[in-house]
Amino acid sequence: MAGIAVGDGKGVTGAPPAGVTPGADLVAIQVFSKFTSEDFCGAGAAPCVLSFTSAQVAGLEKVLELKEAGTPLVAANLSLGGGRYTATCHTDPRKPAIDGLLAAGVATVVAAGNDGYGDAVSAPPSPRTRSPLRRMIRRASGRRTS
Repeated sequence: MAGIAVGDGKGVTGAPPAGVTPGADLVAIQVFSKFTSEDFCGAGAAPCVLSFTSAQVAGLEKVLELKEAGTPLVAANLSLGGGRYTATCHTDPRKPAIDGLLAAGVATVVAAGNDGYGDAVSAPPSPRTRSPLRRMIRRASGRRTS
């Protein structure tokens, strides 16, 4: 997502000359960690890279802290992957942080196509206060949204 947003195409054959928001700045917040235990990764899958929900909440809270300190943030992209969610989930532990960002004027966008779902999104599931890319694309194309 970072390259699509603010990339400059340098050194990448066939890449466009600029991202969709040339001149924008990007703030990266790390929420993933390397796990070496099969207890977390699954049998035969260690090591792996995963993210605890608590790390995601802390990342969202950091975005709000930066916004309140004067950093001109307008969006938080959560390309997290994992899970398959088809319904709104008001009990998700990330929802209060997402609601706080919305109140501060920061849109929260969740990747919807990473796992190839046509009818679902990945984590975090669908609190109505964040915008899955699938919904935004459908609105832009004039198709009905959920």
